[in-house]
Amino acid sequence: MMSPTPRSPRKGAACYLLLVSAVVTAYAAFIGLVSIWVGVSHQRQPGFWVPIVAGAALFVSVAYACLRLFRHVLTHLKPEDVVNL
Repeated sequence: MMSPTPRSPRKGAACYLLLVSAVVTAYAAFIGLVSIWVGVSHQRQPGFWVPIVAGAALFVSVAYACLRLFRHVLTHLKPEDVVNL
């Protein structure tokens, strides 16, 4: 009976980190888009631009941070740690 090849703990931690950051990014993007939608739907009220700016800032900052994290993690993995599809 052959033993399975051991999984790299670095690969597992990287996959877990990327999955958690993707979920957090999706949640923050949803909140940002809802904030933009609220601002656009209430254009007749004074200060309608505040949720639009806040939502756009949240969306852009979280997307930027997530992309930077993905790039950082993927560039620091060894070639044998990366999954080939």
